[in-house]
Amino acid sequence: MTPSRAHFVTACQQLLALGVVVVALVPATRVVNLDVVGVSPHAAKAPTLEISGGPAQESADAADGALGLRHGVEAGLLGA
Repeated sequence: MTPSRAHFVTACQQLLALGVVVVALVPATRVVNLDVVGVSPHAAKAPTLEISGGPAQESADAADGALGLRHGVEAGLLGA
């Protein structure tokens, strides 16, 4: 194969690879979304994050029960 033909084949392969990447990424650009929400500086309460219990929470509850604690940390905070 002549050098010029090898360069042509390489260029075509690179363009094909670039086309595949572009075709795969263009629809994905519509999926990614970032919503920035401002919070008033006069907000009465800071946002909180609720975390549901799982195996770790069940294990902690079992340990609290073995130590005679009612609700773990919450019992200490509530003075119970």
